[in-house]
Parts: sequence; structure tokens; C-alpha cells
Amino acid sequence: MKQKIRTGLLLTGVCTLFFTFSYLWNAHFGGTSPANAAASSSSDDTSSENMEGNELPPDKQIAAPDFTLTDVQTGKTTTLSAETKNQPVVFSFWATWCGPCNMELPVLNDLSKKYNGRVSFYGINSNDDPATIRRFVAAKGFTMPMLGDTSQVAASAYSVQSIPRLVIVGTDGKIKYQMDGFDPNEATYLPGVLDQVLAENHSGFFGLFSRRT
Repeated sequence: MKQKIRTGLLLTGVCTLFFTFSYLWNAHFGGTSPANAAASSSSDDTSSENMEGNELPPDKQIAAPDFTLTDVQTGKTTTLSAETKNQPVVFSFWATWCGPCNMELPVLNDLSKKYNGRVSFYGINSNDDPATIRRFVAAKGFTMPMLGDTSQVAASAYSVQSIPRLVIVGTDGKIKYQMDGFDPNEATYLPGVLDQVLAENHSGFFGLFSRRT
């Protein structure tokens, strides 16, 4: 009899602990099981760390909105559609006061030197006046052309809501890649993206069969 009582008390204690644990878990995680919570956390970590999934598949690539902007240093006008007839174009929307922009610009400036003659790089500033941009560029030693967009023509065409915003356009005039924000790994993986875009340009890879005339 005593053995049965002890067994019953033990089972009651185990059940109480189980239901208490379940209640506390549900209250904290909203009903997610421990296994699912761990999987969800792992998935979130992966998505926040991997910003390389911005290449657009051929069936999702759309024509890049055209624009004509002026280089704030030389006064030369640049038209996107004319530039992409010759080579792919990379441009990023930025501002002098934007912290992430200040981290991305040196990366793009270095890449502009590496891909000189093969890919065109531009910074597009829709927030600062030309004199402010010139002073900033001179202080940083950037050689990449900077286009002024104070009228927000390009920013509106690309629905820019936050900066920096990076866009790569191929010689077929379509957007190949785009990303909002700055990824510290850009210097590592952007060359691979650019090499792929260049390969498409020359070999017709991923649907680009010939350069435009």
C-alpha cells in the first residue's frame, strides 16, 4: 500500500512539473515548442547574416528605370541607358551623414579601380548639395564619380526608402542585383556577383544572348 502511495505521489509530482513547464514555456515563447523555437532562431540568424541572396533570376529581372544625372565634380551628364550599352553599371544611393553609406563607399571605390574599363561605378546623392558632396569626396579621396540627384529623379524611379541602396544593371538594361543597407561582407562577395554579370554579358549566360546595339 505504501509503495502505491509513493508511486502515485511521484506521478503527481512529475505531471505537475510537466504542466508547470508547459505553462511557463507557452507564456514565454507563445506556444512554440523548444525544437521549433531553436529552428526558428537558427533560420533568423541565417537570414540576418546572409545578405547575398539579392541576385535576381532571369524571370524576375526588370528593365532598369532610366535617368540622366550630372556629375557634381565634372559637370558631365550621365544617362544610365547609354552607359549600359557599353558595360554593366553599379550605383549606390547615399548621403554624407549616412553611417552605413560611409562604410560602403570605400568598398565600391576600391571595386571601381579593380573593374576599371569593365564595369562603371557611380554614387548617387539625393540628399546633399553639390558643394557638400565635393568637399566630402575630396576629404575621403574617392575617385568614383558622384552624381547629384537633388530633384529626387533617380531616387523616385527606384523607390528608394532607405540608404544605402545598391543596384547593378547589366548590358541588357535589366536589374541584376539590388540590396538595401550595408553588408560588411560586400567586399568579399560583390566581385563574384560582378564576375557573373560580366560572364552573362559576354557569353549569354542566364538569358543574355547578345549585347544591345
